[in-house]
Amino acid sequence: MEEAGAKERFFTVLSFSARQKEYRGLVGDLYDELGIAEELLEDESVALNGLTRAIVGIECGLMGAETGQVDRAVSHFRSVLNGASELEEGWGEEGTKALCRALSGMGIVLRRTGNLEEALKAFSLSCKKCGEIGDRVSEAGELSNIANVYHDMGQLERAVTCYRSSFLIAVDLKDSFAATITLTNMGATYAKMGELDEALKALNRQEK
Repeated sequence: MEEAGAKERFFTVLSFSARQKEYRGLVGDLYDELGIAEELLEDESVALNGLTRAIVGIECGLMGAETGQVDRAVSHFRSVLNGASELEEGWGEEGTKALCRALSGMGIVLRRTGNLEEALKAFSLSCKKCGEIGDRVSEAGELSNIANVYHDMGQLERAVTCYRSSFLIAVDLKDSFAATITLTNMGATYAKMGELDEALKALNRQEK
């Protein structure tokens, strides 16, 4: 099968990222979709270039994480990350974006399993690379992910610092939804620190 056909088959059947909300709660469907995607990766008759293979692998990792199959998810993310140099050198900005998604996905799984130090490393590297290519939307998202990990670690001041940085990018991008979510998390963190005045300030900014 030609690569174009493989891409069409994959994105037509899966379109996972765009349909993620539809799948929530439908774990059986995700299991089926994950199996289809893995078959595509293993099909030797399908010629996938490095970028397409990485994209499919990332979606497999995301679906594995969504269905609670940690080892399966980690295996797919690790496979993509092992080809990091090829992705960035061979595919430029698109390769770096794929690498960032894999790092972020790995970070999510690591955080869920309590491996906070490694999750922090994954999110931080993704954030750095997103900044380098000017992907500010993803950079803001990763700053919030980093803040969440610091929150889990009990390093609340660092969490607030990262939430604030994420919020400022969201405001600059006029992304009101991301800004609201970040303010909510920042306010909750201030409240946990016992700084109720700051928590109220965050709440008031959220309502404006």
